Amino acid sequence: MLAASVLLVLGLSGCATLHKGSHQRIPVESEPEGATVFVNNERLGTTPVVVPLSRRMGHVVRVEKRGFDAEQVLLYTVPNETEQAFLRFSTDNFTGALNDLDPSEVIVELRPRLLPANPGEDPETEKEEKLAQAAEQRRQGRFSAADYEYVVRRIEEFYSQ
Repeated sequence: MLAASVLLVLGLSGCATLHKGSHQRIPVESEPEGATVFVNNERLGTTPVVVPLSRRMGHVVRVEKRGFDAEQVLLYTVPNETEQAFLRFSTDNFTGALNDLDPSEVIVELRPRLLPANPGEDPETEKEEKLAQAAEQRRQGRFSAADYEYVVRRIEEFYSQ
């Protein structure tokens, strides 16, 4: 009786489903923090956040914050080591437990919108203008103190290249 119950549970749930689960926890981080995270166009939180995503399919993760260009990362399904196991069940394939999501974490560095694609003919003057614009946005409350520090650092890096 016990053996039949164990076989029934394994047959219904799948070995990989029990071991790996049908969802994978994906950490999403951004610099600066506090960006909104959308997965497949559904808002799921603010960075840093860990989102549980189905292993059955790929996902589109979009990270956006006011004053910065949005970043998008595609998560693909890839076979995991459980997929090669001797004992597999059809429910494992159905739940996605035979897959992992790749990449296994999303880390983005957001680009301030006020940065141009390329420095102009007078980079020093342009840099001072961009720093003044960032200070004005901070004064108006569009940037937090941390966001402002990040933007200033990115402006300095951009014009020092």
